[in-house]
Amino acid sequence: MSDFRDGEITVRFEGISGRIDQGARILFNLKPNGDYLTIRANPLENNLVLWKFEKGKRSSVTWVKNTPTPTHEWHQLKVRIAGTKVEGYVDSKLYLQDTLPEPVTGRVGLWSKADSHVYLMTSP
Repeated sequence: MSDFRDGEITVRFEGISGRIDQGARILFNLKPNGDYLTIRANPLENNLVLWKFEKGKRSSVTWVKNTPTPTHEWHQLKVRIAGTKVEGYVDSKLYLQDTLPEPVTGRVGLWSKADSHVYLMTSP
């Protein structure tokens, strides 16, 4: 999608392996200059994080602990966008809420890093 603004992006994921990371990530708000936002669920850490990548540097925007996503089980990760409002869900439960300084607009995708081995499936 070339210009996602308001709506939901949902994927199903299963953490398989990875000692450093097992993150399932939805990338959104991707700008032509390479800046973007991503929401990540991590079975190794049982957390949900909204990250910002700006001018090549990563920083956390919102960090939520105790979001159970056991390895070798399927889970649902969803981000809901309404203007500047961002909500993050794991298995249909709202865990993360944030308000951004400007509305979301840009490309979307899936993202991984380090030694993550995660199965991802887009939801219908």
